[in-house]
Amino acid sequence: MTSKRSAFLDQPPAGTIDLGIGQPSADLLPLDLIREATESFLSEAHPFDLTYGAMRGDRRFLESLAGHLSEAYDTPGESDTLVPPESLCLTAGNSQALDLISTIFTKQGDTVFVEEPSYYLAHQIFRDHGLNVVGIPIDEDGLSLDGLEAALAEQVPAFVYVIPSYHNPGGHCMSAERRLRLIELSQRHGFLIVADVRHSLATVGWATSCACVLPTTAKATSKRGSRDCGECLRGRWPRS
Repeated sequence: MTSKRSAFLDQPPAGTIDLGIGQPSADLLPLDLIREATESFLSEAHPFDLTYGAMRGDRRFLESLAGHLSEAYDTPGESDTLVPPESLCLTAGNSQALDLISTIFTKQGDTVFVEEPSYYLAHQIFRDHGLNVVGIPIDEDGLSLDGLEAALAEQVPAFVYVIPSYHNPGGHCMSAERRLRLIELSQRHGFLIVADVRHSLATVGWATSCACVLPTTAKATSKRGSRDCGECLRGRWPRS
């Protein structure tokens, strides 16, 4: 009989390190913990829990996630690090989030700036929405703000898409100085910042400058309205 593990056709050969996709090694995924959590949830679940559910996500999960993020972002002496559950919206991953953002905050023909290189699926998502994609160079400290300012002299984008923590595919972390300067530019020119920070609370020892990134109250005004634009871009050294 073929085992479930060997029957998984997309499983790479043993010992393979796939650098083509931005996801952790399958060996690091807590299968037993997920199984235990699933059994615990289903033991008390209501049939409604197996339907589409709430549009923004399950309220209980949002409250739990908000508590986790508030604790992770907490900085002594600052009061703007609490994350209210109503500020969160769950998606089926980064690609769906980018699709929703493009739908809400852009219209066909708008321009968006992206790091070059960047998450490979982002370009196609933006083009599917009829957006003009302009690449901005990066270096070891992240997005080149000089390059961004040069591009802003030509046109103002609907938003700037960045991966400030553990960049994909570069792996670097945007410096705190650049994060703050990026927020300042968004305020001055009126574009939104779309920050992909899915690994921002992770740490691998040598890259602790990316381990904790905090929200900020900075806002930017665009054609589609005013929104918090600097969330997860204001760098902080993690607390010991």
